[in-house]
Amino acid sequence: MCARPSFFPAVLIAAAALLPCLASRADEFASIALTPPLDTLSVFDEAGPDLPFAHAGKVYFIQRTSYGTELWATDGTPGAESLVADIAPGAASGTLGGFIPASGGRFFLNADDSGGVGTDAQGHGRELWITDGTTGGTRLVKDINPGPDIGFTLFDRFVELGGTYFFPATAGGAYRGLYKTDGSEAGTELVQDFSADGGTVLQMAVGLGKIWIVVRFQAERREEVWISDGTAAGTAMLADLGSNPIGIFPM
Repeated sequence: MCARPSFFPAVLIAAAALLPCLASRADEFASIALTPPLDTLSVFDEAGPDLPFAHAGKVYFIQRTSYGTELWATDGTPGAESLVADIAPGAASGTLGGFIPASGGRFFLNADDSGGVGTDAQGHGRELWITDGTTGGTRLVKDINPGPDIGFTLFDRFVELGGTYFFPATAGGAYRGLYKTDGSEAGTELVQDFSADGGTVLQMAVGLGKIWIVVRFQAERREEVWISDGTAAGTAMLADLGSNPIGIFPM
């Protein structure tokens, strides 16, 4: 049997010392009293791994209530919890999480105002939204994939370069385009389309002042590395990797 490293007991002692604190914080969040008409559920019931989300002096969380699963906020004052926006009107659920900080005290989120059924007249499907934490300041950035179909969900491939945000999205099918946004509809546009050859954005990272992108072409079972300065003219293939797998990381 392999001997355990000498620091192992110290790690256990430190972890044990943290348990009461962690339990106290969990009880604090779970005991938040929500204003009627609401279900009495823990704020963690619908929460993803990035929730609760602290931003600009408030804590945001997803809660399932009579409004459906939506975005709520609190400043920590008992009874001050409030619905930020009923993105999918009525009892349908509109907020899907994936929060990313943006400029001006705002943050991006993944939401669906169709309630996930695609039958609402105003439904845009899962798309990129932005909010400043108020009802009036919560809006769809752009309906990238028009109608109720999915346009964007991949926050794990969402990067920032020079104050502009870049992400993979689709106007149909897989995630076959590199898009950029400044948070406005007019400022959200396609940088590079990979759909002609069946390409899908697999990974993204920022390094050396550039965006590095791994694109997979499933039909041909190959991958390519692309590099971009954030413009269409400044986006080009750097290397054809053939069928060799690759991972890229921030530099």
